[in-house]
Amino acid sequence: MELVTILCSGVALGVYIPAIHLNYALKCAGIETEVVVLENLIYEEKKNKINLNKKAFHENFKVALLGQRMAGDIRPSLNQDILDKMYIKWEAEGRERFVVFSGFWVPILQDYEARIAPRTIDVELCHMDVAISASWKKYMYDSPYYHHRWFFSIDEHQLGYEFPVDYNTPLSFEERANRYMIHGGGWGMGTYQSKIPELEEAQIPLDIVAYAEDEINLSHTNNRYFMTDPNWSPWFKNQEGEHEFPPFAQVVKDVKSTTFINHKNRTEVLDVIGTCKAIISKPGGATLVDSLASATPMIMLDPFGGYEKKNAQLWIELGFGIDYDTWRESNYDEAIIKKLHENLMAIRGTQEKYITLCTEKWRG
Repeated sequence: MELVTILCSGVALGVYIPAIHLNYALKCAGIETEVVVLENLIYEEKKNKINLNKKAFHENFKVALLGQRMAGDIRPSLNQDILDKMYIKWEAEGRERFVVFSGFWVPILQDYEARIAPRTIDVELCHMDVAISASWKKYMYDSPYYHHRWFFSIDEHQLGYEFPVDYNTPLSFEERANRYMIHGGGWGMGTYQSKIPELEEAQIPLDIVAYAEDEINLSHTNNRYFMTDPNWSPWFKNQEGEHEFPPFAQVVKDVKSTTFINHKNRTEVLDVIGTCKAIISKPGGATLVDSLASATPMIMLDPFGGYEKKNAQLWIELGFGIDYDTWRESNYDEAIIKKLHENLMAIRGTQEKYITLCTEKWRG
């Protein structure tokens, strides 16, 4: 069976983590895969600059929003020698099946397509937001061989395909702990840190995903802290030669070193989310996937750009989430959150499964 190449980016975990979820699902379906991370094709000095940008974007959300608006053509950053070696390998192996999670891959595939003509390629373009996000703005390519897949649609006011996440039946609202997950996505961006003091004042127990160790304050007994292994990078593969989910752990008081772990089948943070009443976060696409998979409502903070604003609009419209300020004005009413959870539970099993589409296409 021909190998399927999954193309993603490590800059945004909101596309990296869904790519790893799909990679696992396809392997379980008996389809051979390889994940390729975009940043491993760029010049080393450009890649090193990404970590500096991450720090700046984490520390200042306005800077992050400006950086998003200035996102340009990726091609000047690409190392042509690395690209050529990849093209030669792909051509020798006869690769024709691709799944794309970042629009920046489209011109690279177009070059490969021209190289192997008249052979054609079959490309799945996976959109993890309800509207066109930053990486796709310049590269919304229309071709009979490129298939756009929308998992959420603001234009049609509904969900699209069910994204494959290996997660058990969600806990009922009554079975969940009286806790709320709060985070800023993979880069720890947004206004989440400013909300923690007022939530503490309201006596709301929090599971806080810290971006860095200096954000952790274990003296507040109502809160628990979690974080991703700071030494992990999406650029690198594990000992088995595979890209993996971020290693994750709770940071516990009086424990000298934290042991970070990860599953092969799903992102570790999902197991924590699934025990909470709701997720308090900016409305990123991967967080929408977490919300659906675990039937955990979203309490939405300021969005990262226009497409995340539309993510929030759809989630509110479908009854799966609520704006943070609206929830605060209700005096943090838990009954509202319970109703959102029930709506999420009711939608389960009603969507066409994306993994079924893929397996029927590539195995049939």
